[in-house]
Amino acid sequence: MYARSSSNYDMMSKSVPQQTQIQQQQNMLHGMKNVQLQNLMKAYPGTISQMKTDSIDEYRVPLQLKVGLNNDFPITKPSIRIMSKVSHPEIDSNTFYYQGAILQNWTENSSLAHLVQSIHESFNLNPPIPANMQGVIQKSQYQPEQINIQKPLFINTKNQAKEMSSVEQENLLASKDSLLNFMLIDPETEPIKTELDKHMKEKGELQELAQQYETKYVQFLSLKQQNDQLSYQEQNIMNKMSKQKVISVIDKKISNADNESKQMEKQFYKGSIDQRNFIDGFLAKRKDFHRYQILKVKVNQA
Repeated sequence: MYARSSSNYDMMSKSVPQQTQIQQQQNMLHGMKNVQLQNLMKAYPGTISQMKTDSIDEYRVPLQLKVGLNNDFPITKPSIRIMSKVSHPEIDSNTFYYQGAILQNWTENSSLAHLVQSIHESFNLNPPIPANMQGVIQKSQYQPEQINIQKPLFINTKNQAKEMSSVEQENLLASKDSLLNFMLIDPETEPIKTELDKHMKEKGELQELAQQYETKYVQFLSLKQQNDQLSYQEQNIMNKMSKQKVISVIDKKISNADNESKQMEKQFYKGSIDQRNFIDGFLAKRKDFHRYQILKVKVNQA
């Protein structure tokens, strides 16, 4: 009886250090998680806790991101879900979870705040678009058509040339234009003329696109200059205004950009705006929206 009690005591004494070790590891992970959250909230003061369970904690970060941290964080990577249905190369089209490279390369030494900042910078360069607009806003790649043209034998042309007198042949050879026109009369050249007309038309279209590009580039330079001027004015205003006033102004800019993009979307569905103008205007407004959101974060950090 005493031997059995001694054995039970030994088993309990061995389990205590193991439980202590597990508890210490959990405490260490909890401390690392708190440090990561403090850095995130310092970078994004608007971050709030949305849900806590036994297995995961969820936080809402500005710019419509929901961050999920499980009990093994930061050993295991966080989950980042976009809170609206959007389309983007780095967002899963079914679950709307972020799947960019920086998240896939996560290690326990990675920074959660840096991860969110990288996502915002990526969205600023290439803004997500509403999922229901995915079929409208898309990029297409030009695939040149493979052409197989056989060299004409000019049988009819040769026969006609043989029937000419030497004087007629000399006159024909004396003029390149006359010789070319004479050869093009041959039925064998019809496919060549068809392809030539087709490519001349495509050449004209490409020249028109090149002209449009030049026009857009000039507009871009003008807008860039305006943006630089606005940035300079913005810096002067920030030096003169309090942080609260600056944030209030930025909030209005954010709201205006968001409302204007939504209004353009409604106009497009009603057919009151064409596709080209809608795409250009919509993407511009969404870029403004994300740019002002990031500016607001930077002002809060200042």
